[in-house]
Amino acid sequence: PRSTLFPYTTLFRSQCDAAVVVASNLILAPFYSMQLDRLSMLAKDSTPRSLDAAGTGYVRSEAVVAIFIQSVSVPWARVAVRRAYAEIVHCKTNTDGYKDTSMTYPSAVMQQRLIRETMHEAGVDPNDVGYVEVHAAGTPVGDPQEVLALSRIFCRGRRVQEIGRAHV
Repeated sequence: PRSTLFPYTTLFRSQCDAAVVVASNLILAPFYSMQLDRLSMLAKDSTPRSLDAAGTGYVRSEAVVAIFIQSVSVPWARVAVRRAYAEIVHCKTNTDGYKDTSMTYPSAVMQQRLIRETMHEAGVDPNDVGYVEVHAAGTPVGDPQEVLALSRIFCRGRRVQEIGRAHV
């Protein structure tokens, strides 16, 4: 996320040793939700159906979250780390830029470009990735574009494995 990019960059450049990243989304007025509804971007029955053909849109929600990130390259950090839940290997963001379609219409091409650049810069082979967390808003336009981009990056050269009834 964009909120993590700045602290990650300052840690990477050794401009600070640790950071608390806080983000929030509060729905304090109805106007934005009303506009999203007019654009048919919200789920008609208020039920999210991410990556589902029956998805009609996403559901807005509120949250306040905070994470603590620190560099492991400074001596005190190695001692102070009691539990490391994850490691940020690389962080990057992009934009679709000008489009003839719509500002809200995602671009699988630009998503693929971002993933390829990020993986290359981080020195990570897509075939070594075992888990991907997706945006998956449940919109009939966005989800197929996201799945297309992800499949072109992460599914090439992989075998289908059967796990119970699911195919991965």
